[in-house]
Amino acid sequence: MRSVLTNLKFSPPSIGCSDKEGSQRAHFGELCYLMTSAPTVGDALESLARYMSCCIKTVQCRWERKPSYAQMHFECACPSRGDGMVVETWMLHTTRLIGVLLGQPFSPQQTTFCHGPLGDRGNYLKRFGCPALFRQKNNSLVLSSATLDELCTERDPTLHSIMRFYFESQTSYSGHVQELVTAHILRLMPLHQGTLVLVSQALDMNPRTLQRRLTDEQTDFEQLLDNVRRSQALHMLQHTNLGTSEIASALGYRRTGSFCRAHQRWFGVSPAEFRSQFSAQLVSARRG
Repeated sequence: MRSVLTNLKFSPPSIGCSDKEGSQRAHFGELCYLMTSAPTVGDALESLARYMSCCIKTVQCRWERKPSYAQMHFECACPSRGDGMVVETWMLHTTRLIGVLLGQPFSPQQTTFCHGPLGDRGNYLKRFGCPALFRQKNNSLVLSSATLDELCTERDPTLHSIMRFYFESQTSYSGHVQELVTAHILRLMPLHQGTLVLVSQALDMNPRTLQRRLTDEQTDFEQLLDNVRRSQALHMLQHTNLGTSEIASALGYRRTGSFCRAHQRWFGVSPAEFRSQFSAQLVSARRG
């Protein structure tokens, strides 16, 4: 298996691909093989949303499927003044790759952009072949369900299985983002760097993308941070001699009062009262 994956990564001609696919590989890398070998267009786009961050660091996408249509939402991984141009470029690359999957030119039903038009509005119709809406909630390609159900012309179950194995091995988390976020909070919190922005940077994600992935797991960043602080406070108060201000600092609080208020919310008593009660319980248990 390792030799096959090595060939895929460093010797693409050994797999064989059309001229159109070859031109798209320059943009999508190994993702092009994963997508073109998928059973249907919908499967290919699901793969793009799941693994895009493995190959492409400038932009991220997510997949939203409805009964009669689907949307591919795009956003810059590192927000900057040039966001609009970057997003439009990758939306156009994706539109053309869908054409490769279908074996014929393709146009989405509609495109939407968060920003205003970058130039002549007529150019959007020429490039995407569909109406464009501006200053919307998301940067999106809108596709019909019929398109999603179309078979990929170069589908290959064996190659697709190999490529999915390859990308799973490249993915930095196992599907439970909160576990990875918790680990980074524990590392960055004592440095007063356990914030959404800095943890997102450590994970090479856009903060909004990270929040969405946590939402998918029925949590959010602030809840995870609060849980980590509560757990660590409990451990430090029970098993160390650190003072209240030292514990507050270790938990990433800049003011001891903020920690004391959080502790009151967690346990119903102050840190000093909690430690006193715990010490009394230990003495009682030893005597018993």
